[in-house]
Amino acid sequence: MSREAMQKALAYIEEVDYGPYDKWPVIIALKQALAEPEPVIDKTIAKRIATQLGWEPPKKPLSEDEIAQAMYRADAIVTGPMQFRFAKEIERAHGIKEQEHE
Repeated sequence: MSREAMQKALAYIEEVDYGPYDKWPVIIALKQALAEPEPVIDKTIAKRIATQLGWEPPKKPLSEDEIAQAMYRADAIVTGPMQFRFAKEIERAHGIKEQEHE
């Protein structure tokens, strides 16, 4: 997250009323990061910031290798081309669309 993005997030979160405690850890983390020459935000805090701002990271389809590894870890009985079709149907059900090739 860039310094500018952190500053915008901080300004927005400070203005919005999330309740007495919800936003304070995020505000403190942002202020501490912005005090550093090269600000860095912990992934957990970055996720909370994104949630509070309504940002959602883009979802991308799994590669065939990632699908095969997931099926192996799950001891899935679906194999071959069927495992890829199965995984793609699950992705579609969750709104994950194929990336256009450049």
